[in-house]
Amino acid sequence: MTVNATFEPPSKDTTPVLELGPPEHTTILSIADIESLPIYKTDNIEHFDGPSGQFYGVWLNDLLEKYHLKDAPRLRFTALDGYEVFIDKSSRQKRQYFLATRLNNLPITTDNLGPLMLLIPYDLDLPITQAASKSRWIWALHTIIAQ
Repeated sequence: MTVNATFEPPSKDTTPVLELGPPEHTTILSIADIESLPIYKTDNIEHFDGPSGQFYGVWLNDLLEKYHLKDAPRLRFTALDGYEVFIDKSSRQKRQYFLATRLNNLPITTDNLGPLMLLIPYDLDLPITQAASKSRWIWALHTIIAQ
């Protein structure tokens, strides 16, 4: 699995899609805000929950650094359906998490588990018995709150 920089222009969509920050002072971000960071794309991925193709987005650590959350001891990721994943700083240092904003260079629709997805591209090729991190993949991501 490879992830490469792309020179696609960032989105101009300013619709709020992500709440980010410490609980007492969150920021609401749009796809345009997120894609103000360098944009990358994956090889073709077949997501185990359905969508497949090339995912475009940003590295989670880049987003966390921009919004001063890089050193947060733990983050709570919540999906639109209430599903939650907790990822500590140590795990974020061991794996490269990818915040997908597009699928096949188009916005990720709710039918395709969007508008945002958290993926770990380099774990994709691991046997299922070694890919415990897939439980940390989250689709329809809505909030990232520092704990």
